[in-house]
Formats: sequence, structure tokens, C-alpha cells
Amino acid sequence: FSTFSTPPLKLKIFKYLILKEVWKMLKTIYINGMQCEHCKMRVEKVLNSINGIKNVSVNLDNKNVVIECEGEIEEDNIKEAVEEIGFEVVDIK
Repeated sequence: FSTFSTPPLKLKIFKYLILKEVWKMLKTIYINGMQCEHCKMRVEKVLNSINGIKNVSVNLDNKNVVIECEGEIEEDNIKEAVEEIGFEVVDIK
């Protein structure tokens, strides 16, 4: 019996979940031109189509979108996708 055995499966899963949470990021995209539910749905659809974006939350009153992504997403890809459907990206934070 070795004292340097591999950790039990539960410990491996726990470590994986912690590491997975570290790589999630939130970004806020400020967009001009969104006015209605149709605009909201178009923005959600285009952002959800970008690889790595896991959750999209559009706020029409604040004219912004909060996205949850795994890993790093190129801001140029986000901006290009949103502007292709007719909206103006003011800032991404």
C-alpha cells in the first residue's frame, strides 16, 4: 500500500468543480439600439451562437447584456456578431 495513492474520485470531482468555477467569467456589453422584446431575442440568439458563451441576460432598461463565458472570448467576435444584426456596441467590460 502506497502513501502516495491517487485521491478518491469524490476529491477529484470536487477539484474539477472548483477549477471549472474559476474559469467562468462575466462580461457586460453595453449596446445601443435595443428597444423591444424582438431586439432582446435577436441579441440573445446571436450571442448564444458564439462558442464559449454559456448564459446571456439582456436588460432592455439599462441597454446592456451580461454574458457568462467559459475561458476567454475575443471581444472583437462579440462586437462583430452584435453589429452584424444592426446594433451598436458601445463598450464591453
